[in-house]
Amino acid sequence: MPLTLLNSPPSLEGEPIRYQQCDIRMVITPPLSGVSDAGKGNLVVAESQLYFYSLSTTISVAIPYPSIIIHAISRQEGQPCVYCQLDSTEKLVEQRHGGRDDEDEDEDEVTEIRFVPDDAGALEYIYIALSECAALHPDKEFMVDQLEDEHDGAADDDDGYDYDNPAADTYTPSDPAELSEVGRAALAHLNSVFQMPSQRDFEQMVAENGHTNGVSDERFGDAEEQGGSN
Repeated sequence: MPLTLLNSPPSLEGEPIRYQQCDIRMVITPPLSGVSDAGKGNLVVAESQLYFYSLSTTISVAIPYPSIIIHAISRQEGQPCVYCQLDSTEKLVEQRHGGRDDEDEDEDEVTEIRFVPDDAGALEYIYIALSECAALHPDKEFMVDQLEDEHDGAADDDDGYDYDNPAADTYTPSDPAELSEVGRAALAHLNSVFQMPSQRDFEQMVAENGHTNGVSDERFGDAEEQGGSN
């Protein structure tokens, strides 16, 4: 299911929802053509997809979790937000790309989305819910392809990927020299953008919020009521 710009707010009837947050701004780069500001709206972390919709600007977006290759908490430039980077193949036709004619450059340009809530205290709640829902949608085809490449195309009956623990198969270069110049620049950019909670902080947030299997904190109920009133 591709990244989609919706014509109306999403129909969420029957959708399992992990978290909702109202009064949140979506900043998308490259921006949507003809849209200088997506406005404030509601973020819905549903188990099927991530949704943002603004009643004031009538902009609604549905983001499949496999399209999100990085998500983290960012406090760059004093603007606390949840940062998402999408797969380079995921773009909206409504996005403008600096007016360039070079199709190769457009293909290399990634889509970045920042969700900026009025209440910075909601960042951890959004991050936890997003992490949980993303874990429900592992990109098995991509991981199998990666493992086959790493083993020189050798395939066997067991692809070797631990789907119950995706983090165990995360590749982190031990030496910056292993990255290309473009890769090092991208890594430097990401390091400057986001702040990811440590494993200890993540576990502490989950323990304090009781948020491992669904919305159980009163805060989530309040957010849902506020979201419905917008």
